[in-house]
Amino acid sequence: MIHLILAAFLPQSAPVPLAPIVSGPSVAGLDPSRPVLVEYDLQTIQCGGTAVAPMTRVQPNLATVYSRPAALGPYTIRFRIDASGRPVTIEAPTSSEKWDAGSSDLVPALAATRFPTGAAREGCEMTVTARTIPIDVAPIGLLHRAYALPHERGSGEAAMQKRLSAAYASCRTPQAPGVLNRAYPDFERIPQAPNTSSYAVVGFDIDDGGKPTRARILSSDGNAALDAAAVQAVRDSRFSGGARTGCSYPYYRRQSAVVAAPPMPDLDAYRPTDAHCDKDTAWELPPRMSYPEPFRRRALEGWAIIGYDVAPWGQTGNLKVLASEPAAEFGTAAESIVRQARQKPSAQGASGCVDRVVFKLPSGDAQGAVADVPRVE
Repeated sequence: MIHLILAAFLPQSAPVPLAPIVSGPSVAGLDPSRPVLVEYDLQTIQCGGTAVAPMTRVQPNLATVYSRPAALGPYTIRFRIDASGRPVTIEAPTSSEKWDAGSSDLVPALAATRFPTGAAREGCEMTVTARTIPIDVAPIGLLHRAYALPHERGSGEAAMQKRLSAAYASCRTPQAPGVLNRAYPDFERIPQAPNTSSYAVVGFDIDDGGKPTRARILSSDGNAALDAAAVQAVRDSRFSGGARTGCSYPYYRRQSAVVAAPPMPDLDAYRPTDAHCDKDTAWELPPRMSYPEPFRRRALEGWAIIGYDVAPWGQTGNLKVLASEPAAEFGTAAESIVRQARQKPSAQGASGCVDRVVFKLPSGDAQGAVADVPRVE
């Protein structure tokens, strides 16, 4: 039996702030006149036709894309709720229109949502609609939220940065102030619900001595502790280059406590009775591991059970996702991982092979960029 364990490093649980807002390059080959924000509206949630209200609802991240219709969807996400109140067996959304590429956080946001504990619920559905807001007329506060929180950088990213840069251009005249000391909040002391993030954008001026003045919240999503800590951090910072007005800086707090995957079933329940596959067969070309990035951003673990055959020359084929949790996207990722692997050649090949791919995140804080570290057990 082969278990494929993927360990992907998370950023530190007290994350560093994003870089200051700057103007980005234009996107070649696309019309820059109508880049838009996509804002998702979570509508009704029903299980077996009965409305169900979540205890905590996690709002999906905004997306930045190029021109789309004013309204997108509706999308339907199907799932069930286990006895602990956790959404599981989440299927990819369906829609009468094309599923938009900027929507990668919808399923992870649902996976992070929690419902009342008690009896498990089957046949659940969540309806999602979306609206697009042209970036050139979007409220600055909405752009702050899209920019400051960890997100997938879409095709409209440069336009969003350019709009924000123009809003605070007076701070960078004739050039950006030098940073003598950039103070940060003590993020670990700031409460944050699991698998969620909050942001605060601080506006301020700089006096002749390089000390920030009039530090205040320009926009935030209401985490009072982060708001207060962010304002104090700006007050404690120091700059060079003379007096300035209209400066800003974004901070965010991400709660990166890992949420373990749902319990994994016994592989024997999925193995065909006529299987001809050595459980201890070693990989000649080990699986090349990759973690579904939208789930990594929310620190959600998962697993999938994959059935497959092996050709005499070692190539895997006839792959099928037999089960996956908490979402079908882990099955899609696992199928791709096994498809690219190769076992040692044999005279007859193999059939009816069943393996489990486990997507695992470190339990402690980790510094540095994302890294995939596969282990085979």
